[in-house]
Formats: sequence, structure tokens, C-alpha cells
Amino acid sequence: MSEEQKQYITMVVVLLGFILFEIIIKIINKIKVYKCTEEIKTTAVDCERVYRATRGEDINYYHVIVEFEVDGKMYRAKSFSKRISEYEVGEKIYLKYSPKNPELCYDYGADYFTNLHLGLFEQPIWIVIRYLALIFLLVSLVYNSYIFY
Repeated sequence: MSEEQKQYITMVVVLLGFILFEIIIKIINKIKVYKCTEEIKTTAVDCERVYRATRGEDINYYHVIVEFEVDGKMYRAKSFSKRISEYEVGEKIYLKYSPKNPELCYDYGADYFTNLHLGLFEQPIWIVIRYLALIFLLVSLVYNSYIFY
């Protein structure tokens, strides 16, 4: 195998790693949302700010903290959903929660759903890089297949 072929294979493996990483994150998020089947109307008792700096802009996201009762037991939970506008204490929130684990909940009126705080990998530049990697991979497989002949 030539040096050029080794470099090409390494590049393809790295690009596939980026794509696989994104797919795994999306699957984890979907599983969490899927588990939350019960609905409840409650009020916000607190709000947690999650700061993100994106392309020179300061963007704040907020997770709501709620208290609610399920089967006679009180739960205090932080929603894994987030939104751009701040939650007001006392604001009515429509939650979906997991009957098996009521602390797993989300505000289904929120802007975004997340369960992993990936820091750098949540930045829009990484999203663009992952999609460009996919496009490059597909194009290179079609047009650069001559390397292996």
C-alpha cells in the first residue's frame, strides 16, 4: 500500500469518526425524549443559565428547574431541554417526564433539547465541519477512487 493510500484511508477514518460521533449524540437525545411519556403542568422554581460563546456572540441558554409530585413523592429536577429566553420563577411549564425516573424530564415548549454539554463540539463551526466532512467523503469516494487502481 502506498503512502498516498495510507493518508487517504486515515483521512476517511477520521471523517467517519466525526459523522459517527454526531449520530451517537442524536441517538442518545432521541432515547431520552422517547422515555419521557407522561405529561404534567408545573411551575418553574429556578432557572440555570448555560453560557455559550458562538462566533463572537454571547448566547445564554436556560434550563428550567421544577418541582412536581408523582405518586405522592416530590421531585426537584432540571429539564434537559433548554431555551434562549430566561424562565421566570412561577412560570407555568408543560413537562414530559419518564414514569420510571421522574427526574428525567423536559419542557416540550423549549427551543432546544440536549443532554450532553460538549463545549467546543456544540459550536456551529464544528457542525459545519462535520457536514463538510460528509460531503468531502462522498465526493472523494467517487472522484478519487483511482488511488486504489
